Amino acid sequence: MQEALLRESALGQGAVGITHGVKQVIESAAIAAIQTGTERVTLSLLPAWREDLESLVSVTAMRRQPRRARA
Repeated sequence: MQEALLRESALGQGAVGITHGVKQVIESAAIAAIQTGTERVTLSLLPAWREDLESLVSVTAMRRQPRRARA
């Protein structure tokens, strides 16, 4: 579990430190555990931060798209 957590946090690291990355991975996995009813962080839930990041990126991209003028 520790190795998997460190691997996941290393994937998400940019300019932030390792502690911040680990915290983000654990937080996302914990939220996913609650949402799925598992209520336990498991290895399969560690990548949940990627889905959170993807949803943030897609929302940001949608906001940046120019609006079309109505005819």
